[in-house]
Amino acid sequence: MADADLERVIRIHGQDRSMAISEIAIDGQVRGALSHALSRVLRGEADTNGDARVSVPELKRFLERNVERRTEFMQAPEVVSGSDNLSIDLTGRVPKRPTSPEMPDLRIFFADGLSFDKLAGITEVHERQLADLAYFGADRELVYKTGDLVAKFSPDDSDKELVSKLQGAIDKWRLLELLDSLETSDDPEIRLSEGNRLYRDGEIATFEVLSAIDRFALVFNLAHDGTMQFLARSGGQELERFGIRLRAGRPLKLKARAGEPFGADHLVAITTANASEELADLASVTDGNRNGEEFARRLIQVLDGMEFGLGRVGLFTRAMGDDA
Repeated sequence: MADADLERVIRIHGQDRSMAISEIAIDGQVRGALSHALSRVLRGEADTNGDARVSVPELKRFLERNVERRTEFMQAPEVVSGSDNLSIDLTGRVPKRPTSPEMPDLRIFFADGLSFDKLAGITEVHERQLADLAYFGADRELVYKTGDLVAKFSPDDSDKELVSKLQGAIDKWRLLELLDSLETSDDPEIRLSEGNRLYRDGEIATFEVLSAIDRFALVFNLAHDGTMQFLARSGGQELERFGIRLRAGRPLKLKARAGEPFGADHLVAITTANASEELADLASVTDGNRNGEEFARRLIQVLDGMEFGLGRVGLFTRAMGDDA
């Protein structure tokens, strides 16, 4: 094909061609994360300005945001085009209208056949490949659909405490799915300086939060059991009453040491153009709690009608020598 022809072509790659791509459970079916996201593009979900066209920048942002988060950043799609002026014409299609956001139920597979009657927000399935989460009761381990260990609970926990922590972990993943579904404006970039990999006991991980424009940021950690930990300040960064002030192009750096309990923590940043007393109040009353559903309900109320950005990244940890 001639170079002139390629100038009018948009090419989409699911991942670096040297890497294998695994299908995952999405809405109760095993499918590719990129093909699922692309079908949503064609339904009009990536048309953020409502002009019945999906531009190359809109396409890149939508695919990167949805595929990377859906696969916990193990898959990074690539969009290549001869020009950013190209677009996908959606004329004649009925765009999918956003519905009121709410916490989704997750499909869970109990590997040992032992389920818990008191757990909320779940649908039990009997095939692991169709599940969002799998729980292994003998080891008290919760595994995400990507195969990653995301929570390991102490054998010393009472049955009551175990149920509470397991519910907190489930609500955490429900909250992450809700956050990923929200329509945002300018998202901050959150990355691990050493890359998205498995961190062993004692290793130091450095997070970087970067915004292209000046913003206020509410930054918090979601622990493996759903405990919310809000960050009020970081060395050298300008602290305001209602959050951390991000300066354009100046990364906010945060460090964490991998240690017990092992699994997955997630750093989340919600950015707004102006200081938000409501967001600050929400942080103060939910800090240290395991109540993702209540946080989600109040967050949606606060963000209603507000332009905001949202970014997240996971820190996955294991014990030294644990190769499972």
